[in-house]
Amino acid sequence: MANVNKKKFPLWGICLVALAIVIVWVIIYAIIIPILYGKFIFVTKWVLEEFDFNELIESIKNTITDADKVGTAFVTAIIFLAVNWILFAGLIATLFWLGFRLHFDKAPIREDAKLACKDPSIKAMALREEIASISGQDVSAAKQAVYSVYERLKNESDFGSGKDAVINCENEIADCLDAIEAAIPALGNADTNAEATATIETNCKKIMGKLKIRVELKKR
Repeated sequence: MANVNKKKFPLWGICLVALAIVIVWVIIYAIIIPILYGKFIFVTKWVLEEFDFNELIESIKNTITDADKVGTAFVTAIIFLAVNWILFAGLIATLFWLGFRLHFDKAPIREDAKLACKDPSIKAMALREEIASISGQDVSAAKQAVYSVYERLKNESDFGSGKDAVINCENEIADCLDAIEAAIPALGNADTNAEATATIETNCKKIMGKLKIRVELKKR
Protein backbone atom coordinates (compact mmCIF):
# COMPACT_ATOMS: atom_id res chain seq x y z
CA MET A 1 0.00 0.00 0.00
CA ALA A 2 1.30 3.43 -0.87
CA ASN A 3 1.96 5.98 1.86
CA VAL A 4 -0.83 8.46 2.49
CA ASN A 5 0.02 12.16 2.29
CA LYS A 6 0.11 14.10 5.56
CA LYS A 7 -2.76 16.48 6.10
CA LYS A 8 -2.09 20.09 5.11
CA PHE A 9 -3.90 23.31 5.85
CA PRO A 10 -6.87 23.18 3.43
CA LEU A 11 -7.02 25.48 0.42
CA TRP A 12 -10.46 26.72 1.47
CA GLY A 13 -8.88 27.74 4.78
CA ILE A 14 -6.31 29.87 2.95
CA CYS A 15 -9.12 31.50 0.98
CA LEU A 16 -10.95 32.25 4.23
CA VAL A 17 -7.82 33.90 5.64
CA ALA A 18 -7.56 36.14 2.55
CA LEU A 19 -11.29 36.93 2.77
CA ALA A 20 -10.98 37.76 6.47
CA ILE A 21 -8.18 40.23 5.75
CA VAL A 22 -10.28 41.93 3.07
CA ILE A 23 -13.27 42.11 5.44
CA VAL A 24 -11.14 43.68 8.19
CA TRP A 25 -9.82 46.17 5.64
CA VAL A 26 -13.36 47.09 4.59
CA ILE A 27 -14.48 47.46 8.21
CA ILE A 28 -11.61 49.83 8.94
CA TYR A 29 -12.16 52.09 5.95
CA ALA A 30 -15.94 51.81 5.63
CA ILE A 31 -16.95 51.83 9.30
CA ILE A 32 -14.21 52.75 11.78
CA ILE A 33 -12.72 55.71 9.91
CA PRO A 34 -16.13 57.25 9.09
CA ILE A 35 -17.12 56.95 12.78
CA LEU A 36 -13.90 58.61 13.96
CA TYR A 37 -13.65 61.28 11.28
CA GLY A 38 -17.11 61.65 9.82
CA LYS A 39 -15.72 60.88 6.40
CA PHE A 40 -15.91 57.91 4.05
CA ILE A 41 -13.03 57.06 1.75
CA PHE A 42 -14.65 56.37 -1.60
CA VAL A 43 -12.34 53.64 -2.80
CA THR A 44 -14.95 52.62 -5.37
CA LYS A 45 -14.30 55.88 -7.19
CA TRP A 46 -10.81 54.67 -8.11
CA VAL A 47 -12.00 51.14 -8.80
CA LEU A 48 -14.96 51.92 -11.04
CA GLU A 49 -13.44 54.99 -12.67
CA GLU A 50 -9.85 55.82 -13.57
CA PHE A 51 -7.58 54.35 -10.90
CA ASP A 52 -4.95 56.61 -9.40
CA PHE A 53 -3.08 54.93 -6.55
CA ASN A 54 -1.30 58.12 -5.44
CA GLU A 55 -4.59 59.97 -5.25
CA LEU A 56 -6.10 57.16 -3.18
CA ILE A 57 -3.19 57.18 -0.72
CA GLU A 58 -3.42 60.98 -0.46
CA SER A 59 -7.14 60.74 0.30
CA ILE A 60 -6.50 58.18 3.03
CA LYS A 61 -3.68 60.25 4.51
CA ASN A 62 -5.74 63.43 4.54
CA THR A 63 -8.61 61.64 6.21
CA ILE A 64 -6.70 59.95 9.02
CA THR A 65 -4.61 63.06 9.77
CA ASP A 66 -7.58 65.41 10.13
CA ALA A 67 -6.66 67.30 13.30
CA ASP A 68 -10.12 68.86 13.52
CA LYS A 69 -11.65 65.46 14.16
CA VAL A 70 -9.03 63.75 16.30
CA GLY A 71 -6.67 65.51 18.62
CA THR A 72 -4.01 62.86 18.46
CA ALA A 73 -4.02 62.81 14.68
CA PHE A 74 -0.38 61.89 14.28
CA VAL A 75 -0.52 58.86 16.57
CA THR A 76 -3.81 57.76 15.03
CA ALA A 77 -2.37 58.14 11.55
CA ILE A 78 0.64 56.00 12.45
CA ILE A 79 -1.61 53.31 13.90
CA PHE A 80 -3.88 53.23 10.87
CA LEU A 81 -0.98 53.21 8.44
CA ALA A 82 0.72 50.39 10.38
CA VAL A 83 -2.48 48.34 10.40
CA ASN A 84 -2.96 49.11 6.70
CA TRP A 85 0.48 47.83 5.72
CA ILE A 86 0.19 44.79 8.02
CA LEU A 87 -3.09 43.86 6.36
CA PHE A 88 -1.64 44.53 2.91
CA ALA A 89 1.43 42.38 3.63
CA GLY A 90 -0.79 39.67 5.09
CA LEU A 91 -3.04 39.66 2.03
CA ILE A 92 -0.09 39.46 -0.38
CA ALA A 93 1.51 36.67 1.66
CA THR A 94 -1.77 34.75 1.76
CA LEU A 95 -2.27 35.07 -2.00
CA PHE A 96 1.31 33.89 -2.62
CA TRP A 97 0.68 30.97 -0.26
CA LEU A 98 -2.49 30.09 -2.13
CA GLY A 99 -0.75 30.32 -5.51
CA PHE A 100 2.16 28.20 -4.28
CA ARG A 101 -0.20 25.51 -3.00
CA LEU A 102 -2.25 25.48 -6.20
CA HIS A 103 0.89 25.15 -8.32
CA PHE A 104 2.92 22.64 -6.32
CA ASP A 105 0.45 20.61 -4.29
CA LYS A 106 -0.11 17.10 -5.51
CA ALA A 107 -3.36 15.22 -5.34
CA PRO A 108 -3.64 13.05 -2.20
CA ILE A 109 -2.38 9.49 -2.52
CA ARG A 110 -5.19 6.94 -2.37
CA GLU A 111 -4.99 4.36 0.41
CA ASP A 112 -5.84 1.57 -2.02
CA ALA A 113 -3.04 2.50 -4.44
CA LYS A 114 -0.26 -0.10 -4.62
CA LEU A 115 2.24 2.34 -6.13
CA ALA A 116 2.62 6.08 -5.63
CA CYS A 117 4.39 8.95 -7.37
CA LYS A 118 7.42 7.66 -9.31
CA ASP A 119 7.52 4.23 -7.64
CA PRO A 120 6.69 2.35 -10.90
CA SER A 121 9.63 3.75 -12.88
CA ILE A 122 11.98 3.26 -9.93
CA LYS A 123 10.88 -0.36 -9.58
CA ALA A 124 11.20 -0.97 -13.33
CA MET A 125 14.76 0.40 -13.27
CA ALA A 126 15.61 -1.86 -10.33
CA LEU A 127 14.17 -4.88 -12.17
CA ARG A 128 16.23 -4.10 -15.26
CA GLU A 129 19.40 -3.89 -13.17
CA GLU A 130 18.54 -7.19 -11.50
CA ILE A 131 18.11 -8.85 -14.90
CA ALA A 132 21.38 -7.33 -16.16
CA SER A 133 23.24 -8.85 -13.21
CA ILE A 134 22.34 -12.40 -14.31
CA SER A 135 25.21 -14.19 -16.07
CA GLY A 136 25.48 -17.45 -17.95
CA GLN A 137 22.10 -17.19 -19.68
CA ASP A 138 20.60 -15.09 -22.47
CA VAL A 139 18.64 -12.30 -20.79
CA SER A 140 18.80 -9.73 -23.60
CA ALA A 141 15.14 -10.06 -24.59
CA ALA A 142 13.90 -9.77 -21.02
CA LYS A 143 16.24 -6.87 -20.30
CA GLN A 144 15.12 -4.98 -23.40
CA ALA A 145 11.43 -5.54 -22.61
CA VAL A 146 11.82 -4.20 -19.06
CA TYR A 147 13.95 -1.29 -20.29
CA SER A 148 11.17 -0.28 -22.72
CA VAL A 149 8.71 -0.33 -19.82
CA TYR A 150 11.07 1.78 -17.72
CA GLU A 151 11.47 4.36 -20.50
CA ARG A 152 7.71 4.66 -20.74
CA LEU A 153 7.07 4.77 -16.99
CA LYS A 154 9.61 7.48 -16.27
CA ASN A 155 7.65 9.86 -18.52
CA GLU A 156 4.28 9.06 -16.96
CA SER A 157 2.54 11.32 -14.47
CA ASP A 158 2.62 10.39 -10.79
CA PHE A 159 0.79 7.26 -9.72
CA GLY A 160 -1.51 6.85 -6.75
CA SER A 161 -4.19 9.49 -7.20
CA GLY A 162 -7.35 9.82 -9.24
CA LYS A 163 -10.63 8.04 -9.76
CA ASP A 164 -11.29 4.37 -9.03
CA ALA A 165 -10.81 3.37 -12.66
CA VAL A 166 -7.36 5.00 -12.74
CA ILE A 167 -6.28 3.37 -9.47
CA ASN A 168 -7.51 -0.05 -10.63
CA CYS A 169 -5.51 0.32 -13.84
CA GLU A 170 -2.39 1.38 -11.93
CA ASN A 171 -2.78 -1.53 -9.52
CA GLU A 172 -2.89 -3.92 -12.47
CA ILE A 173 0.39 -2.39 -13.65
CA ALA A 174 1.77 -2.98 -10.15
CA ASP A 175 0.70 -6.62 -10.35
CA CYS A 176 2.51 -6.99 -13.69
CA LEU A 177 5.68 -5.55 -12.18
CA ASP A 178 5.38 -8.03 -9.31
CA ALA A 179 4.99 -10.87 -11.82
CA ILE A 180 8.14 -9.74 -13.63
CA GLU A 181 10.01 -9.57 -10.32
CA ALA A 182 8.88 -13.08 -9.45
CA ALA A 183 10.05 -14.44 -12.83
CA ILE A 184 13.54 -12.93 -12.77
CA PRO A 185 15.24 -15.66 -10.67
CA ALA A 186 14.18 -18.27 -13.24
CA LEU A 187 16.16 -16.44 -15.95
CA GLY A 188 19.38 -17.76 -14.47
CA ASN A 189 18.36 -21.39 -14.98
CA ALA A 190 18.72 -22.93 -18.43
CA ASP A 191 15.61 -25.06 -17.94
CA THR A 192 13.35 -22.13 -17.01
CA ASN A 193 15.00 -19.27 -18.91
CA ALA A 194 12.71 -19.41 -21.94
CA GLU A 195 9.53 -19.61 -19.88
CA ALA A 196 10.68 -16.78 -17.61
CA THR A 197 11.57 -14.63 -20.61
CA ALA A 198 8.12 -15.22 -22.10
CA THR A 199 6.47 -14.31 -18.78
CA ILE A 200 8.45 -11.10 -18.52
CA GLU A 201 7.76 -10.10 -22.13
CA THR A 202 4.05 -10.84 -21.73
CA ASN A 203 3.77 -8.72 -18.60
CA CYS A 204 5.75 -5.89 -20.21
CA LYS A 205 3.29 -5.89 -23.11
CA LYS A 206 0.42 -5.81 -20.61
CA ILE A 207 1.99 -2.82 -18.87
CA MET A 208 2.34 -0.95 -22.16
CA GLY A 209 -1.30 -1.59 -22.93
CA LYS A 210 -2.42 -0.56 -19.44
CA LEU A 211 -0.43 2.66 -19.70
CA LYS A 212 -2.32 3.60 -22.86
CA ILE A 213 -5.60 2.92 -21.07
CA ARG A 214 -4.41 4.96 -18.08
CA VAL A 215 -3.72 7.98 -20.28
CA GLU A 216 -7.29 7.89 -21.58
CA LEU A 217 -8.74 7.39 -18.10
CA LYS A 218 -6.79 10.40 -16.76
CA LYS A 219 -8.41 12.59 -19.41
CA ARG A 220 -11.92 11.87 -18.13
